[in-house]
Amino acid sequence: PITIAVPANTPGGVYTATLTLRNSESECVSEEYVITVTVLEINAGLIGSNQSVCVTKLPDPFTSVQDASAVPNAALEYQWQQSTEGCDYEEFTDIENADAATYTVPEKLQQTTYYRRKVTATLNNVNCEAFSNCIQVKLLPVDCGQFPWSGNE
Repeated sequence: PITIAVPANTPGGVYTATLTLRNSESECVSEEYVITVTVLEINAGLIGSNQSVCVTKLPDPFTSVQDASAVPNAALEYQWQQSTEGCDYEEFTDIENADAATYTVPEKLQQTTYYRRKVTATLNNVNCEAFSNCIQVKLLPVDCGQFPWSGNE
């Protein structure tokens, strides 16, 4: 088998090369093949910033500061994920029906929770994943219903 190794920093795009089969003794060319390699480069984009929220309030909706992109153009799908273990924790859980560029938490939090956006780019039936930055929604253990502010910092 022939293996083509693409360096990690290769920009996304379509690359073409010619593979020439040559007899090592006579130098005669027996066959030539054109090889096309597509390198998919994916950028997960950026999501909004950390928040603090009272136990009686919902977090502000999470915004897409920078949408995801892929080179060359590929179909992109979003999936929001959450964890209660922190941004460095590798095991995030998919949030059901949270597949848009932005996300609104539907119910009050029970504890400080961390969120990120997974982006899957599909090109030529091959999937590639990348993850946005992680944000923290810190739960403040107070009832903000009696304060004049919204409950979000």
